[in-house]
Amino acid sequence: MAQRCAIYIRVSSDIQDYERQVSDLKSFVKDNNFIFEDKNLYEDKLSGFKDEREREGLAKLLKEVIASNIKIVLVWEMSRLARKPIILLELTDFFQNNSINVYFYIQRFWLLDETGKVSPQAGLSISVFGWLTEYEARLTKERFISAKTNNVKHGKYNGGKIPFGYTLDNENRFVVNDKIIESLDKSEADIVREVFDLYEDGLTCSKISRICRSKKYPKIVCNTHTLARVLRNTQYIGYKIVKLGIRPTPPLISKAQFNLVQELVESNKTKADKGKKHIFLLRGKLKCAVCGEYYVGKQTDDAYICPKNSGSNKTNKGTSCRGSNISISTLDGITWELVKENLINMPDTEVEGFFISSTDKIDNLKNQINEFQDLLKGIENRRKRTNIIFQNEGYSVEEYTNEIGKINNEKNECLRSIELYEQDLRYNERILEESNNISNRLQELDSISDRVQIKKVIKTIVREITFHKIGFFKTIVIIEYINNYKEMILYNAVAKKNSNRFKKLNYTFYYFNPDDNQFYALESENDIYFEAKTEYLKKNNIGLNLPDKISAQMFHGICRTSNLTDYDPYEIRIPHPRYDYNKVYSFDEMLLHPDDSKTSTHPYSKITYFKELKRERFNRKR
Repeated sequence: MAQRCAIYIRVSSDIQDYERQVSDLKSFVKDNNFIFEDKNLYEDKLSGFKDEREREGLAKLLKEVIASNIKIVLVWEMSRLARKPIILLELTDFFQNNSINVYFYIQRFWLLDETGKVSPQAGLSISVFGWLTEYEARLTKERFISAKTNNVKHGKYNGGKIPFGYTLDNENRFVVNDKIIESLDKSEADIVREVFDLYEDGLTCSKISRICRSKKYPKIVCNTHTLARVLRNTQYIGYKIVKLGIRPTPPLISKAQFNLVQELVESNKTKADKGKKHIFLLRGKLKCAVCGEYYVGKQTDDAYICPKNSGSNKTNKGTSCRGSNISISTLDGITWELVKENLINMPDTEVEGFFISSTDKIDNLKNQINEFQDLLKGIENRRKRTNIIFQNEGYSVEEYTNEIGKINNEKNECLRSIELYEQDLRYNERILEESNNISNRLQELDSISDRVQIKKVIKTIVREITFHKIGFFKTIVIIEYINNYKEMILYNAVAKKNSNRFKKLNYTFYYFNPDDNQFYALESENDIYFEAKTEYLKKNNIGLNLPDKISAQMFHGICRTSNLTDYDPYEIRIPHPRYDYNKVYSFDEMLLHPDDSKTSTHPYSKITYFKELKRERFNRKR
């Protein structure tokens, strides 16, 4: 009587391999007059690494051969049934216990003999072949992983999605994708740099994604979630941690900028209403004259506030700073007016000179970074020499541990210095980059209304802003530009006469003393003394033998003789005028002082962005 049979096939992705197995096994069925139905063909995907107990086709076969009274199973060859000896033995027990015989087509033998026991040939073959196939699979897997690990080590592609901003070269290595997208006139790499710049400027992922959508950029930067992943991707600074190690890649942005963006990302996690974050024009520029913290904007009050003088500030509880609040509308308006006036009225030659300090500083910073990188190489060479000495028993364990500890400390200090210099370099490079854009758009400054663009211009021109208040409304603002030039601004927030006007003083000829709220007229820079013993000197280890107070002229001379020509006394000193013969003015007297070559009165327009938002919210509630 003809017996019913089933066919089990374990196939690879090769379609010819599948068809050959099916054809040969069906021919064997026909030659032996077995009964076979297509529904009794069971198959699994071939894998040398997947757990063999997870095969759906085999599980279905084992279940249905009993229910369908199938007594014969045909298999292409032994490794297709199982690769591990333990699995082969388990299957052998199953088939023997259920009186089901298995024929291995390639090996040309049956599993069971005529008595229903495992044949001697099958038993020996299962033991030997099972061990060999398991060894082969393990060896193949190790070779596969080794090849992939080597690819990771050399920055090669191992499969998966290629990160936005990169492409592959002829050797499958990651390279920066600078190919211009015709419809955008920008490359993927340009877009990555742009979104990092925008986030550094204070925009949220929501705002950046809207800008990207308006420019019809690729989808990855038009969605807030995928954009956030872009901003956190370490691949853009030269490495990616994957399962098989650390894969090096060409950096797209500086480490300093990436670290700054990560700090902003972390700080923004705790802030509510992330999608509606507003642009504060003086963020990162306005510094408290009392505690030195940068002011933060509070849009509901239209005010810049010191974070250490805010009872509601969660990160600075228990702090108490006397730094006053200041109107956003007023200070933004005055600052923007001054920036426009300085740039528009400046001759072309002076505009270029305005940014020359950034160019010089960039070159200097690059040299400093190169010096520290050379120092790092020297430190690594010391480590190698120390290891060799220790291996040759030239150091005791304690001596070796101490020496390696010193080397690690030096390396960490060196890396921290490089990171700080890179942050400074990135700042100056962005200033220079934006200055080129500004130089070409001087005549358009008056027409700029977009807050992002206004902030970029201010950030490029202004280094720092501080202010003092006399009472609640009399305000003295000191603006320092990137070329070290300073201006002093006076205005009275409630003055009816000359409202929306401010008085500008030449900082070289006037000094405001916050201790007595008086203005001192200076005939020259020699009228200013400098405190020699400051935190700056201690921090930078400048060992100058100076008196307690020293004039600017004398300080310049000592700096030159001490080869400290890079230090500008106006940057590192706290100036105090000589009080013995200077003319002294009160705030009101200075505000009403006739305009001359050292003072001038100017109109300005408030930038009432936050007041208008508040008015809109009020009207909606009504």
